[in-house]
Amino acid sequence: MNIKAITPEEAAAFDPKDPAVRLILGAVPYQRQFFGLFDSAGVMRARIGATLSYENAGTIGFLRGDLGQSAPLLSSAETWLKSVGAPRAIGPMQYNTWFTYRIRVDEAGGPSFIWEPEASSGFEHTRSVAQAFAGYQVVENYSSKGLSGLEHFSELISPDLSLATKNGFVFKSFTELMSEEASKKSLLSALYRLSIEAFQEAFLFTPISEEVFTALYVSGLSLIRDLSFSSVAFSASGEPAAFTFAFPDQGYVVIKTVAVGRQFRGQRLANATMAFAVQRAREQGLDKMVHAMMRSDNVSQSWGAKASLLWEHRYALFAKDL
Repeated sequence: MNIKAITPEEAAAFDPKDPAVRLILGAVPYQRQFFGLFDSAGVMRARIGATLSYENAGTIGFLRGDLGQSAPLLSSAETWLKSVGAPRAIGPMQYNTWFTYRIRVDEAGGPSFIWEPEASSGFEHTRSVAQAFAGYQVVENYSSKGLSGLEHFSELISPDLSLATKNGFVFKSFTELMSEEASKKSLLSALYRLSIEAFQEAFLFTPISEEVFTALYVSGLSLIRDLSFSSVAFSASGEPAAFTFAFPDQGYVVIKTVAVGRQFRGQRLANATMAFAVQRAREQGLDKMVHAMMRSDNVSQSWGAKASLLWEHRYALFAKDL
């Protein structure tokens, strides 16, 4: 086997159906290099990508193909990162935490969801990616929890929605806000501002432009059939204050993202926007939910104590000093 540096075009052509192809071919403000693993006949058997994405670390991701011999691929990516000044490698991660990162590390159990990292490639690929980082240390753990008892959870948080409404907050679904082009643009701008503000202190946060964020969210929203579960809370003066991105999937309401603007914290708006999603779920006859992709120390883990656990999917992010 032989390792060669390859172009983004060659990396994308290796697996044209890979959802990350648009990121590989897209213009990004990071130094990056892709590598291919070639057999004796000159056929590429696997691929990897390395990016100088942070001031104090580089990232490794975009793994595809036969990863049974991933060690030389990772070694090449690490050598390149070191050559461009990265003292540390983090992975699996595509550029930064706004895009696909981390990998599932538990045994297969419970339903598999398309929004989980690498889920569209199958569990065997996921297992191979996790094994490729076996020589790294875990720097963060995450989990998704499938929970029953939506009625009880609704009873606990619905008063926060009533209180917010009494205090002048108005809740509008993404479906309503995307009905016209002008309101759609305003929605995406509001989501960007709230996300940047809410997640500034999040683990490995890095800012991105509104243009990149919009492209990312438009792509994500296009995959969701029903956006009526997601909502934005507006203050009495019309200012976007909080949002929850939620959607139905395989009989569950998935709570994917919750963000509250800094000046509106302490008013239980996270619960209020979740209650909006839960009410919609109950209207559709759902009684299960997923609190998705939470950090192990996230305060939102406490939500799980308000319902009965059906299953848990665990994920990890790895790092190595170079």
